[in-house]
Amino acid sequence: MANAAVRARYPDVLNKDWAALGFVRLQTRLLDDLGLTEEVHDLLPARLPENFGLTGEIHDLFQFNIPGRRMRIWQDQTFEQYWAIRGSLEPVFRLATNFLLCPASLDWFYYLIYAPREPTDPVILHNGDAVHEYRRDDTPMETRHQKARAALQRLAMTHTISLDDFKDEYNDEGRTVPSMRYHEKGVNIKDDDPEEISGIRPHIGISQDFVRYLMNTYMEGSQSRPRMLNMWIKMAVTWGHEIAIETSQRVHATANKFHRDQKEANINEDLFEDEKVAEPGYSWENFVFGGTIELHDFKASNPLVFIKWPNFLKGAQGLRRGAWKPSATEYFIPMQYSLSINSQQWWDNVDPEDPTALYIKKIVGIRVYHTLDIDDDWSSSQSSEGIWPTDEERSPDQSQSHRVSRIIPDTII
Repeated sequence: MANAAVRARYPDVLNKDWAALGFVRLQTRLLDDLGLTEEVHDLLPARLPENFGLTGEIHDLFQFNIPGRRMRIWQDQTFEQYWAIRGSLEPVFRLATNFLLCPASLDWFYYLIYAPREPTDPVILHNGDAVHEYRRDDTPMETRHQKARAALQRLAMTHTISLDDFKDEYNDEGRTVPSMRYHEKGVNIKDDDPEEISGIRPHIGISQDFVRYLMNTYMEGSQSRPRMLNMWIKMAVTWGHEIAIETSQRVHATANKFHRDQKEANINEDLFEDEKVAEPGYSWENFVFGGTIELHDFKASNPLVFIKWPNFLKGAQGLRRGAWKPSATEYFIPMQYSLSINSQQWWDNVDPEDPTALYIKKIVGIRVYHTLDIDDDWSSSQSSEGIWPTDEERSPDQSQSHRVSRIIPDTII
């Protein structure tokens, strides 16, 4: 992972940092009979651990089709095309399923779908309509998870997906667009009442570049495995991100505007609790992982990073209130985390009551700055350098046993 190109991109990251992240192994080599030594590093072996691999379910959201639907899920791919790529995507589908059904994700979907909405105070207008916000409630966890699972299953009965060639039209790995096709009057995923229509039916498109990259990686053999892991994780997160967006639109698009052109339908995205940005995809990532997961330049040779959200690097169009903090910290995702979440044994031991189970350990971070207006009301508790609620206090020596061991400052973008 930490090859020459990556090191050139991050010149301030030291050998000990890459070793702490699990990307390289440090060794001391004897230079001569005088006892002089030097520190050298080797790339970790490409062999995967014995318990590597997922064997769990694949959610109906990713099947070619399921009984009872009016149209197939994979709207633009044929049955033959779907099965031609399914083998390469099965690890991604299983990982995305685990992400969607983990404790934090089920909580997030429950609050998104069922929590009461109220206009912001003071009222915020966007596209001529009031922006609403919603909060956690005291519904028992078992009820929350049961209802969220049922809603995601109903979602599988109405949504469509496709692999698309975005060319240069979009800068993202996925996109969700509203559509009236097949469900002209709207959809309902909150319950089984066909009369309770409250949402519009969007369509998810995922970049074909994921599949192209994965197929090429599989052909390269064992040396490509770190890059394969990165692409699996990023694609699985992209599925979750887009499903979060489409769930928001299916539930809360204003149904009484469906008689107008679909471009005029109110698909304002709501604010979760005290978030400043209306972007459910990033909100879901932040709630589940503790930050948004990024793969710079869509190159799997680059390390995966995560950044606490909201931040000025993402979601500029979704800012609804307040201002940006003029800095953010990108944390490298440790190799051990990537291996763990691709191990069925690890998932079998996830605490079903722990909403922080998928939070990523903060070991090495790079702070980045931007020339934006400073938010005078920014709270230190919102800082991406802060510890997670379940963390120990950081020790003076910033031991690697704690979440943050080193932050590299002063990177201007």
